[in-house]
Amino acid sequence: EPRNVSGRFAAMIRKVRTAAPIGTIEMDQSGPLPQSNARPFGLAFTFWAILASFGLLAILSWPILFSLDLWVFKDRGNLLNLDYLLDMRLRPGVDTYYSYGLLPVLIQHCLFAGFGRGYWPMLACTLVYYAVMAGFWTLLLARLPRERIWFFAVIALVPILLWVNPNFPYCLVVFSMSYALLLVLEGRSDLAFAVSAIGAVSVPSLSLALTGLLFLLIVIEWRVGTDHSLRALIRRLVPGALAILLLEGLLTAVFGWRPVLAAMLPLQGARF
Repeated sequence: EPRNVSGRFAAMIRKVRTAAPIGTIEMDQSGPLPQSNARPFGLAFTFWAILASFGLLAILSWPILFSLDLWVFKDRGNLLNLDYLLDMRLRPGVDTYYSYGLLPVLIQHCLFAGFGRGYWPMLACTLVYYAVMAGFWTLLLARLPRERIWFFAVIALVPILLWVNPNFPYCLVVFSMSYALLLVLEGRSDLAFAVSAIGAVSVPSLSLALTGLLFLLIVIEWRVGTDHSLRALIRRLVPGALAILLLEGLLTAVFGWRPVLAAMLPLQGARF
């Protein structure tokens, strides 16, 4: 009888050790959590609730959105001023000072060409930024435990989580870094490497450092993994390498190689 009791006790201990604790995230799983654990309110409701919270904060912050100081004297209107310089055939980073990347310049130049110069196309980009970040927090909540406190925590922290009136280049940086880290959580460092390239050619600072760290992460995962062939490493680096080459090639075709070279590293800002 004591032997049976000890056997049952040992079996119970083994069961406890192998079972995942209630309310924890199993970080070794690369896929999303089961639907019953990941969606206490549903993805659609979560997204629209977060987006509505962002919109309410923007309405309450309307003096910041239309601040004369930000638009005229500070960075909020810098791409509008730069677009006039482009019409004068001045090259950013070569003929005129510019410390950001060239991807936001190209995007907003196309928007100005299609919808006219002004702050309305730039504010439309801000609305897209709100929706993209609401999607990020929705997907992140899907990775957290089923307790609804996480949802209410995100709603309560909206004034801290959201940059109400962001400078457009940093919209691309926040988007690329946020989704790159989310992809790392999903176990897709190869895709994270590609997404981080968007931030690296938008503001070559912290996002550029993230791109380098993701490259290092891919190499480390390749070394500690089971497949040590060179083909496996190249296969994981291809998405990011293609993204960088395509973006830099597009910017070179539009602006020329000298502006691209000047905007590739944060050296312009270091001179001033």
